[in-house]
Amino acid sequence: MTPSVWVAMAGLFAGLFVQVAVFAFMLGRLSQRVTTLERDGSALQGIRDAVTKLTVQMDTAQGDISHISRDVSGLQRSLSNIVTDRASKALELPPVPARQRRRGAST
Repeated sequence: MTPSVWVAMAGLFAGLFVQVAVFAFMLGRLSQRVTTLERDGSALQGIRDAVTKLTVQMDTAQGDISHISRDVSGLQRSLSNIVTDRASKALELPPVPARQRRRGAST
């Protein structure tokens, strides 16, 4: 074999080695990125769980508020009926007899 063939083969192997090294480096970086994304995703999962729990609590509170609102409306109607009923019954006071003057009292 001639020296030019040896130089060509050395260049080919050097180029192949560089390409494999760059590919391995990129895979390493990709692995690091995936690990970082998984870690960040786990942190976000806690936030998602908290938001879901808060949403459920708010839905429950909204249902309770609606129930209380219906109860208060019923109470208002009852009080209105009581006031209307009482107002419709006229209070009649018995007539008070006029005071009699005492005899012999000085005026």
